[in-house]
Amino acid sequence: MNMKLLVVLLATMGFFSFMTQRSVFKVEYMSPTQAIVITNTQVVVTEYVESYDNPMSSIPSGRTQVVKKASLTTAQFQALKTKLDKSGFWKLTKASYGASEGERAYAYSISALNGKNTKTVVYKSNPAPETEKMPAAFDAVEKHILDLVKSISNWK
Repeated sequence: MNMKLLVVLLATMGFFSFMTQRSVFKVEYMSPTQAIVITNTQVVVTEYVESYDNPMSSIPSGRTQVVKKASLTTAQFQALKTKLDKSGFWKLTKASYGASEGERAYAYSISALNGKNTKTVVYKSNPAPETEKMPAAFDAVEKHILDLVKSISNWK
C-alpha cells in the first residue's frame, strides 16, 4: 500500500483528529431548577420556571425555560479552572453522595472536562439528619459556579 493512500485512509477513519482538536474545557451544573453549561469561555444558563393554575396545588401546571448566554472573561475562566483544581473536585472518590438509593431527594450534579481529566459527581439532597453531607469540594465548586453566574452582566 502506498504511503499517500495510507494517510488518506487513516484520515478518513479519524486517526489524525487528535492533532487538530482544540483542548476543550467544559463544566455542567444541573439542579432541579437550572442547568449551567460552560464550554471554554461560553456560558449557557437554562432556568426552569414552573407555573401554577391552582395556587393551592404543589403540582405545577406548566414549565417554561428561560435561556441566557454570555461569555466569561479570561480571569473568570482561569478562576473556575483553578477552583476545580484546588478544591479537590478531581479527587472525589465516589460518583454519588447524599441520600441513599430510593430515598426522596433532589439531585445536583457537576460534570467537568479539562484535558484528560473528566468527572461527574452527583449530590442527592435530603434534609434527614442521617443523610451523608455534601463533600466540601462539591460545595466549593457549586458555590463558585453559582456566584460566577450571578456576577455576569453581559447576558444575551
